[in-house]
Amino acid sequence: VESSGCYQSDPARGYFFQAQATDLARDILTSPGPVYLSRRYRDGFPSVRFLSDGLRPVTLFDEGQRLAPAVPPFTLIAWPNGDLAPTLALIPPGARIEVIEGPQTRGDADPQTYRLYTRWLVSPLMPEEAPVEPLAAFEAGPVLLNAVAEEIGERIAVTLHWAAPEQSGEAVQAFVHLVDSTSGSLLAQADLPPGGVDYPPLSWPPGSVIIQHVTLLPGAPEGAPASGSFTIRIGLYRPGTDARLDIISGRGDVQESAVSLPVYEYEVSQD
Repeated sequence: VESSGCYQSDPARGYFFQAQATDLARDILTSPGPVYLSRRYRDGFPSVRFLSDGLRPVTLFDEGQRLAPAVPPFTLIAWPNGDLAPTLALIPPGARIEVIEGPQTRGDADPQTYRLYTRWLVSPLMPEEAPVEPLAAFEAGPVLLNAVAEEIGERIAVTLHWAAPEQSGEAVQAFVHLVDSTSGSLLAQADLPPGGVDYPPLSWPPGSVIIQHVTLLPGAPEGAPASGSFTIRIGLYRPGTDARLDIISGRGDVQESAVSLPVYEYEVSQD
């Protein structure tokens, strides 16, 4: 769950700002492999220095510094609000890359919220993570290898496994729709680049598999029952025209240029 509205000058909200830094220190300590950390976090947050210094192998880097490819496994923790290209050069081709977005925050002088940090968990790619037949191959863009949905309280957590396209090609957006299986009503949706806003396909090294996490909170349309069954539909579209990309092959159940996951039972929030 993302938190927001953290201000350094307000004592109460400043506490939450430092609490997020404490969470970052925990992520440093629990992330797999050596950690590559933007220097801004160690220099700017006492909690990070106090809780993590000397306990894990950490390599600091400056924003804008071009990093040489490293050997997995390792974890990259970077400031996602600038040019990430020099930083992402750290990630070699042919790796498994799990993208975990950090919390949203805002200082009292900032006009809007921003993401405090993003983590890339990079590990060797295992053969079983690239199935012979993907869930969906589109006419352009990345290949959807697999998708798994899990109910966590009132939320639906969807994990998407993407394969980098052979050629970088055009920019595309992904949609993840939660649909009432009976009425077809849209209960929740997420529209974002494959891999997330901090790691779109044009940034992916060739031969890589990207793990993306999407969270949906179902909400009942007016007059709809509070429970029933739903399915999840996933696809790609061109952001300039909203035209969906055709699915040309795959093992998934395809409807209206989207692949559908199995039907689930649900109870939706009426808020």
